[in-house]
Amino acid sequence: MSAATAVAPGTTAHVRRARRARQVRVGVVLAVLVLVACGVSLCLGEAAVAPADVLRALVGQADELTHFVIFDLRLPRLETGLLVGACLGVSGGSCSPWCGTRSRAPTSSASRVPRARQA
Repeated sequence: MSAATAVAPGTTAHVRRARRARQVRVGVVLAVLVLVACGVSLCLGEAAVAPADVLRALVGQADELTHFVIFDLRLPRLETGLLVGACLGVSGGSCSPWCGTRSRAPTSSASRVPRARQA
């Protein structure tokens, strides 16, 4: 490492790089988990389909029944679930500055809820 790119530990730049590296690692792990969950979702169901048959269906070399199960039943449900999950994530992320723990609204505090409703 050259002197120009060296960053002293504890500095703001070091903390930013470490945070960014962690964000990238978490993003990659989450993307892999989503892909694995998608693969499992395409394989499991009322009619179990082997992973090799799913891959054949995705490249267009599967029999008619497997193609129907993957493309007409499971893939639309998977796409809808991914889209709804992404929309909920975006709406939750965009709402977080106004909702949740940062809210200063007196009606949202736990002390305003009657004791009978607190769990």
